[in-house]
Amino acid sequence: MLKSLFEITKQLLGIAKDTRENKDSVKALQTRLEIVTDTVKQVIMELQRLKENEAHEREKMALRLENTLLRSERNLLSSSATEQTRLASVEDKTQTLQAEVQALRHRIDRLET
Repeated sequence: MLKSLFEITKQLLGIAKDTRENKDSVKALQTRLEIVTDTVKQVIMELQRLKENEAHEREKMALRLENTLLRSERNLLSSSATEQTRLASVEDKTQTLQAEVQALRHRIDRLET
C-alpha cells in the first residue's frame, strides 16, 4: 500500500511538473503570438501606407500627363495660329508676285507690238 501511495505521489509530482512546463510553454507561446500579432499589424499598416502612396503616385502621374497634353495642345494651337499667319503672308506674297508677273507680261506684250 505504501508502494502504491508512493507511486501516486510520484505521478502527482510528475503531473505537477508537466503542468508547470505546460504553463511555461503556454506563456512563451502567448508572448510569441503577441509578437507575431504586432508584426502582422505593422505589415498591414505598411501595406495600407504603400497602397495610399501608390494611389497618390498614380494621381500625380495622371496630372503630369494631363499637363503635358494641355501644353502640347496649346503649342499646337499657337503653332497653328503662327502657321496660319505665315500661310496668309505667303498667299499675299504670291498674289503680289502674280500681279508683278502679269504687269511684266503686259509690258513685254506692249514692247513686242
